[in-house]
Amino acid sequence: MMLHTAAHALAYRIARRAIRPKAPLLVSEWADAFRQRLENLPHRIAPEIVGKDLDAIRATLKQEVFGALAEMEREFSKQLEMIGGIE
Repeated sequence: MMLHTAAHALAYRIARRAIRPKAPLLVSEWADAFRQRLENLPHRIAPEIVGKDLDAIRATLKQEVFGALAEMEREFSKQLEMIGGIE
């Protein structure tokens, strides 16, 4: 599953950089932003899924979660580059 792979890749990148002094703060900020995005998910997509069948609802949810993971990865990569680059 693609989400599973993206999450593992992200966790690996975080773990590789955890020894950098600013990394724990970045991870904390990032986790907070991700949590907020997921908490707002029902409010954001409810109008889109009203009246849709189960498969359409699942597809919408999958797309939203994947989007959140992709955005997190982009933001974290950007921040890692600012503190010392990505290996």
